[in-house]
Amino acid sequence: MTVTESGPDLNPGCHFITHGIRHLIHRADPEALILEATLFKHDQDQWAAMLEEADAILLCGNPRFDRSDDQQYWVSQIWEDFKTARARGILTGDLFGGTASPLPIDKPSDEAKKLMVYQRNRITAQEQGALDCLVCRDKAAMHIAQQNHPAPLLFPCSAFWAGDCLKINPGEKKWNAITIPSQNCTPKLIRELQKLAAIIPNSLPTFMVAHEVREFLLMRETLSDQHNLLLLSDPVTLLRFYAHTSHLISCRLHGSTPALGVGASVLNIATDTRSSAADLFGIGSIPYTAVMDGKVNGFFQKIDSEGRPSEKAFVDYFQKTIVNKIKKGG
Repeated sequence: MTVTESGPDLNPGCHFITHGIRHLIHRADPEALILEATLFKHDQDQWAAMLEEADAILLCGNPRFDRSDDQQYWVSQIWEDFKTARARGILTGDLFGGTASPLPIDKPSDEAKKLMVYQRNRITAQEQGALDCLVCRDKAAMHIAQQNHPAPLLFPCSAFWAGDCLKINPGEKKWNAITIPSQNCTPKLIRELQKLAAIIPNSLPTFMVAHEVREFLLMRETLSDQHNLLLLSDPVTLLRFYAHTSHLISCRLHGSTPALGVGASVLNIATDTRSSAADLFGIGSIPYTAVMDGKVNGFFQKIDSEGRPSEKAFVDYFQKTIVNKIKKGG
């Protein structure tokens, strides 16, 4: 269950998460047949098809815990649908959910404690305990999972492997890029990000990139005299762009992680605690407030072919919790 549409007003990062999950699942089970269904609502026809055909139903990516009691489908009503699936003998799982809170980033146990103040999060944590598999992309989500699930897995964000799924490999480095954020995106931050082009250690052209149209329009209004502004909301086009990017300054976790996977050197800017997921790649983050203050002291980091994260822990876990059970008849 994932985002099933793309467009200028939708976040392409959600698709990178799903493409990475597709790659990892096929590494665990090369014969897997995958049907995508929307996570935004209960679609009666899609659920009828899943209940009839699926061996496993897997919820994919995006923050599972934030500091609110908002009742989006994927963290509320979906749990009743999962109970219906389990009653039909269908396996269920939650893959690469994480946490999202305002900065600063706390210790995982402290962040988990703050998140559990909210009833919706407590219900989500309880429902996760009944899943056959549970994979977390950050340490705070893992801390919550360990209190409720018998055997969760902490594993780097699947978006890193989007290029493997889409057959997009690192390409000739033709340009640099600065990806503006969704969270805390203001004219001042955009102007300060533009100034960071000066710290990029090459003479290639540098583009300012927005993933969604709302951010692009604000960027165009803020930098109206510039001609290096891009809206790249199509996931395939965006990842191909990142494959030719030499150095990327990114305010989006799902700009940084897929770009790392296709060979870019990345300076990751944190606008909320989602950036803590970069820790599992050994990638540090700079708070956006440092950019606002003109005090960026970070450095670009790259993951070369020898340093790519091993897929083995996910493959072994998914085979144990899902694939082998299906082969044994559930």
